[in-house]
Amino acid sequence: MRAEAGTSANTFRVHSFSYLRAAACLAIVLLHTVFCAVSLFPEEASATQALLSNIVVNNMMWAVPCFLMVSGALLLNPERPVTVKKCLTKYIPRMLIALVVFCLLFRALEILVNHEPVHAETLLSGFYEIFSGTSWSHVWYLYLMIGIYLLLPFYHKIASNSTAGELRYLMIVYVIFLSLVPVLKTFGISVGFYICVSTIYPFYLFCGYALRQGVWRVNRGLGLLFLLIGTAAVVLFTVLKENGTIKAAGVFYGYSSIFVILQSIGVFTLFGCAAAKPAHREKKNLPAFSASSFWRLINVRSAFISST
Repeated sequence: MRAEAGTSANTFRVHSFSYLRAAACLAIVLLHTVFCAVSLFPEEASATQALLSNIVVNNMMWAVPCFLMVSGALLLNPERPVTVKKCLTKYIPRMLIALVVFCLLFRALEILVNHEPVHAETLLSGFYEIFSGTSWSHVWYLYLMIGIYLLLPFYHKIASNSTAGELRYLMIVYVIFLSLVPVLKTFGISVGFYICVSTIYPFYLFCGYALRQGVWRVNRGLGLLFLLIGTAAVVLFTVLKENGTIKAAGVFYGYSSIFVILQSIGVFTLFGCAAAKPAHREKKNLPAFSASSFWRLINVRSAFISST
């Protein structure tokens, strides 16, 4: 697909992307703050407070998908070169450095708080946790981005060389098999068909790119409708989960949920990130946020979780 004018690699910033990233960071702060408050002090919350807290948490799940959609809109642009060398020497090392630094800091904090003896085995356990993925749970995002960047050159080729119809087909297949089929399984309906892809996250890359390039046309009115439908459904299934009507409710408000997909598309559209007007330069106070949004995302996750 031909890239939009003005978004070639020499990186003009787009206002809407910066605003959306800022909103997503705030949503992640709210999600983790409320989640930790209820999880760590459940005896302090009434049933109503716990329900409302879970509704807030589940309705902030659009934040990470929107980060991925912005990444897709930018990195899958055919005019922006994405090579194996660039991924291996720039993108992935940045994630690995963050992963090592924060996992070791968390391990040091555990040693300090738990008064563990400091010896070689204790220190090496930090590196084992990095390898095994058993460090603090919120660093999952770093493992996700490493996996995304490992395959990014191929995602870029798919986006660059596919027609609009082929991209629509790809995303429909993603939604059917990774979002809708799991819902059927929660109702005891067995489905033997599957695709050889196990995660929904690449869908969000392609979705952000497709919305930005106009492969899917979603105006703000339709985006608002998607957001309202998704939010209402998440609230409904959160209530049903809390009162015991359904058990495996995660498929209705996790990242692969069709309702979270609708919310994410709605938020992305309402912030003006879709339907590609020619990009223009950012105001001076915005690029700093955009350039460091990755580090800010990691910092807000770390600060709010470690403070609880």
